[in-house]
Amino acid sequence: MRQKWYVFASILSIVLLLGIYQWYSSFISQSIYEESIEHLQEIYTQVDRTFASLVVKNWKLLDCWESYMEHLYRSDTEEDVISLIKREKEQWEFTGFYFLDREGGYQTLDGKRGTIDLGSKFSDLMEKGQRITVDGVLQDGTTETVFAIPTKEEHSIKGFRYSAMGVSYSSEAMVQVINVGAFSGQSNCFVVYSNGDVLFSTRISEEQPANLLDYLKENGQMSEEEFDEVRTGLEKRENGNLEYKCKDGTQYLVYMPVGFQDWMLAGMVSKKIVGERLNKVQILTTSVLAAVFIIIFIVGFRMLLHRNKLKLDKKSLDIKYREELFGILSNIAEDIFVMFSKDGYKVEYVSPNFEAITGIPIKEIKSDIRKLNGIYVNGGKEIPLDNKGILDVIPLNGCWQDELEIAHYKTNETHWYCAMLYKVAISDSQKFILVLSDRTAEKRQNQALKQALDIAENANEAKSSFLFNMSHDIRTPMNAIVGYTMLLDKDAAQEERIHDYAHKIMASSQHLLGLINDILDMSKIESGKTKLNTEEFRFFEMLEDVCAVIRPQAKAKGQNFLIKIFSMKEEVLIGDKVRISQVLLNLLSNAVKYTQENGRVELIIENLSQTSRRFARMSFVVRDNGIGMSEEFLKTIYDPFVRERNSTVSKIQGTGLGMAITKNLLDLMGGTISVKSSPGEGSEFTVNISFRVPKQGADKNFWREHDIYRLLAVDADEDICNNICSLMRDTSVEASSAVDGITAVKMAADACEAGNGYSVILVDSGLQEPDGLETVKRIRACAGQDVIIILTAYDREEMEEGIEKMGADAFLAKPFFVSALQQVVERVRRIEDEEQRTEEKGNNSVLKGLHFLVAEDNEINAEILTELLKLEGGSCEIAENGEDAFHKFKDSEPGSFDVILMDVQMPVMNGYQATEAIRACGHPDARTVPIAAMTANAFTEDVENALAAGMDAHISKPIDMNMLRSTVAKMLEKN
Repeated sequence: MRQKWYVFASILSIVLLLGIYQWYSSFISQSIYEESIEHLQEIYTQVDRTFASLVVKNWKLLDCWESYMEHLYRSDTEEDVISLIKREKEQWEFTGFYFLDREGGYQTLDGKRGTIDLGSKFSDLMEKGQRITVDGVLQDGTTETVFAIPTKEEHSIKGFRYSAMGVSYSSEAMVQVINVGAFSGQSNCFVVYSNGDVLFSTRISEEQPANLLDYLKENGQMSEEEFDEVRTGLEKRENGNLEYKCKDGTQYLVYMPVGFQDWMLAGMVSKKIVGERLNKVQILTTSVLAAVFIIIFIVGFRMLLHRNKLKLDKKSLDIKYREELFGILSNIAEDIFVMFSKDGYKVEYVSPNFEAITGIPIKEIKSDIRKLNGIYVNGGKEIPLDNKGILDVIPLNGCWQDELEIAHYKTNETHWYCAMLYKVAISDSQKFILVLSDRTAEKRQNQALKQALDIAENANEAKSSFLFNMSHDIRTPMNAIVGYTMLLDKDAAQEERIHDYAHKIMASSQHLLGLINDILDMSKIESGKTKLNTEEFRFFEMLEDVCAVIRPQAKAKGQNFLIKIFSMKEEVLIGDKVRISQVLLNLLSNAVKYTQENGRVELIIENLSQTSRRFARMSFVVRDNGIGMSEEFLKTIYDPFVRERNSTVSKIQGTGLGMAITKNLLDLMGGTISVKSSPGEGSEFTVNISFRVPKQGADKNFWREHDIYRLLAVDADEDICNNICSLMRDTSVEASSAVDGITAVKMAADACEAGNGYSVILVDSGLQEPDGLETVKRIRACAGQDVIIILTAYDREEMEEGIEKMGADAFLAKPFFVSALQQVVERVRRIEDEEQRTEEKGNNSVLKGLHFLVAEDNEINAEILTELLKLEGGSCEIAENGEDAFHKFKDSEPGSFDVILMDVQMPVMNGYQATEAIRACGHPDARTVPIAAMTANAFTEDVENALAAGMDAHISKPIDMNMLRSTVAKMLEKN
C-alpha cells in the first residue's frame, strides 16, 4: 500500500512540476506579448503625434498667410504675394499651393488652373467654413494630401476668384512622416481609411497593397473571429492589437485612429524582432528551471530506489514468517491450497489438510493434479485442469472462479466448494494456485433462504398479479359510467336517451360490481383461483354492455367500429356473462388503443357448427388495421406484464396484463384463443367458446300477444336484411326486406291498401336518397300510426335529431337480435299506460307510509337513499354517525320509526355498537324495531356479526330497491 502511495506521490510531483513549467512558460509568453504590444503602441502613438503636429503646423501656416495676404492686398501687388508664398514653399517643403473656388477649381502660384476632387470634405470647407485635411485627386489622377482653410472674404488673384486656399504634400513626403526608425526599419506603417483602403505606407518602394484588410486576409493565417475584430476596429475607429501568423512568421498588428478625418494608422512588425531580447531571457529562465527539475527528479528517484530495497529485504523476511504461519493454519482450516505447473501437471505444493478433506492421498495428487477430476459429482462442473486452452486464457495474476460440488473420495459425502484458480509468475516461471474453499454450510443456508424467498415471492406475485388485473379492468367500465353520467346530465330532457344511458350505466355498473366482488373475495386471492358464475344470459344484452364501453372509445379516435353476426341461432346461453364480457372488452379495448385515428375495428361473431343441440360453439373474431405486432412479441403475448417494445407502444398506457387475464379466463372457460398479426398491418384475434343452451323453444306466443304478424326490414346492406329475415324465420312473424327507402315506402303503402299492413318496420338511419329520416316520415304518412316504426343504427349518436322528431317509435341498436326486438316491442306497447303502472306500483309498495331512521355518514349515499324512499312513498331521518342514530332513537316518541337502516363503518360509534346501545336502552320499541345492516361488506362473517349485534337482516351496498323491499317486508312480517 505504501509503495503505491510513493508511486502516486512521485507521479503527482512530476505532474505538478510540469504544470508549473507550463504555467511559467505561458506567463513569460504572455508578458512578452503584452510588453511588445505596449512598446508598439508607444511608437505608433508618437507617429500619430507627428501626424497631428504636421496638420496643426499647416493650418497655422495657412492662417498666417491668410491674415498676411489680407494686409498685402491693401499695399502690395499680386506678384509680391506670389513671391512671398514661393519663398515660404522652399522653407516648409510642401508640394503645392492652391487657390480654391467654390466650383472645385484651383489655381497654382504659376497661374496654372484645373480641378481637384476633395470628396465630401469640400462642402465642409466651403459651406460650413471648416478646416480640412483630405486626400485630394487632381485632373491627371495624381493623389496628394491637402490641408485647406476657408478665407474670411472672397478674393481675386490673376483674375481667379477664390474662397479658400491650401497646401498639399505628395505621398513620398507623407511617408517620411510615418516612417518608424525603430526595429532597424523592419516595420511597416499604413495610413488607411476605415474600409481598409491604403492612402500611403512605408512600403512605397515596394508593391503597396490597395486594401489592408484584403492584404491581411490573403497573407495572414487569421480565424474569422480575429479578422472580424480587425475589420470592426477599423470601421469604428478603435484602438486595437492582434498577434497573427503569416508566411513570414508571427506578426504583431497595432491600429489606432489618426485623430482627424476618418484615417486609421496601422503598424505591423515581426514578433521575432520585437521580442528578441525578451526571448533570450525566457530561454535562459526555462533552461535553469529544467535543470532544477532534473536534479530534483534524480534525487527523488534515488531515494525511492533505496526505500524499495529496504522494503524488499523486509518483505523477504515477512514471507518466511508467513510460510511458517500458513503451514500451521492450513492444517486446521477447511480450505485447500495446491500449486502446480502446466507442464506435466506436476504439483509443487499441497496443503497438509488435502487428504483429510478430499480423501485423495497427497502422494497421488502430487504426481498429477488431474486426479481431482475423479471426485466431482457426475454431471457437475469441473476445474479445467486438463484443458490447456482455458489455462492459457487466464491472464497473468488473473483468476478463474466457479462453484463446484465435490464428493469425498472414500465416503462419497458431497460438499460445495468455491474453486479459485490463480495464474501467477514466480521467478519468471508461470504457476497455477488452486484454492478450494468449503461453502457447504453457506450454500445450504442460501438454498433454504432462496426457497423461502421463492415461496414468499410467488405468493406476493399471485396477490399482486390479481390486484393489478382487477385494477386494469375496473377502469374500463368506470370510464363508461362517468361518460354516460355526463351524457345523462346533458340530455336530461330526452326521455328515450335517458333510458338508454341509464341502461348502459347499469350495465357498466354491474360489470364493475362483479370485478369489485372478486377483489373483496380474499379467499380467491389466497388460493389464486377464480370461480366461474355460470347462469343464463341474453347474448344481445352482453354484447350491448360491451358496445356501451367500446363504442365511445372508438368514436373518440374517429374509428369505424363494426359488428357482424352470422348464423346466430341461440340468443339465450348459459355461461359466465361477466367473464365473457371481460374477454371481449380486453380484446376490443386493445384493438381501439393500438389502432390509429380513423382506423377500423371489427367484431365478427359466428355460430360454428355443433354436434349437439345442447351446446352452441361461438367464434369471436376481433380484427383491426392498427400498428400490429412483431413475431417475437407474439411468442410471449400471453405472459403477464409483457408489452411490445417500440416507440409507438411506449406512448400508450398499459400494464401488459390484459392478454394474460384473457388467456387465463379462456382456459378456465374451456375456450381457445389464437392471433395473427404483422407490424403495420393490424391484428386478428380469434376466440372460440362453447356455451350450454337452455331447454326452451321459440316464444311464438309473444308475437301474437303483442299483435306482431308482419315485419319489414329496410337496410342498404343486403346481408343485414337477409340475416334479419333468417333470424325471424323461427318465429310466427312474416319478414320481408327492402334495400332502399323508395322501395320500402312503396311496399308499406301497398300492404296498407291491401289491408295487410306491416306490424313492425325497421328502418336503417344510414339510408341514402332518401335518407333514413325522410323514409320514416314517408312511411308514417302512408301507413298511419298503428305501425311500429323502429330506427336502427350502430350508435344512437349517429342520429342528429330525437327519435320523436323523426316520427319513429323507438330505437334498436345494431346488430339485430330477436330478443332485443322483443324488448323494444314490449317497451313501445306499454308506453301509453306506463305512468299509470308506475303510480299503481307506488301505491302498492311495501315501503309506502313507512318512516325510516337511516344511519349513514356519507352525504351522497344518504341523499340517494332519501330520494329512493320518497319514490316508494316512504320518508326518513338521517343520522350522520352511530352515536347520532342512538340519540335520535332514544329521544323519539314510541312508534316514530318503523325501520332502522344502519351503516356499519361510521365515525364516533360504528353500526354494531349503535345497534347494541339501541337494544339495551329503555325505549319501548328498543327490542322490537327492525334494524337492518346496510354496508358494502358482503362476507359471511359480516352477516354473522350483524345478527350477533342484534340486527334483523343484512343488505349489501349498493342498495337494490327490490332487495330492500323484500328485506323490509320480511322484517315487518317477522316482528
